[in-house]
Amino acid sequence: MGDYLTVKLGNKWGVIDKTGKEITFKYDVVSNIVEDMATVKLGNKWGVIDKTGKEVIVPKYTYVSDFSRGLATILLDDKLGFISNIGVEYWED
Repeated sequence: MGDYLTVKLGNKWGVIDKTGKEITFKYDVVSNIVEDMATVKLGNKWGVIDKTGKEVIVPKYTYVSDFSRGLATILLDDKLGFISNIGVEYWED
């Protein structure tokens, strides 16, 4: 088990540290932390937070997958691409 967990409190999801300290609870969905990142949903848009709850990629995508080898698949409307864990976008032609 890592130092941070994603949990639901009331109707919002967020992150707590291993002491139980609440880091952030504003998202409608938070995925499990993979490669120190978690995808988040706010309204109908997806983004990414790091394991400490810091927003790394602002929720603006139609979909964001979990990270694998530093990349996640992104969908913006009907445009498919990838995003790095530092926010660099790569789009399919």
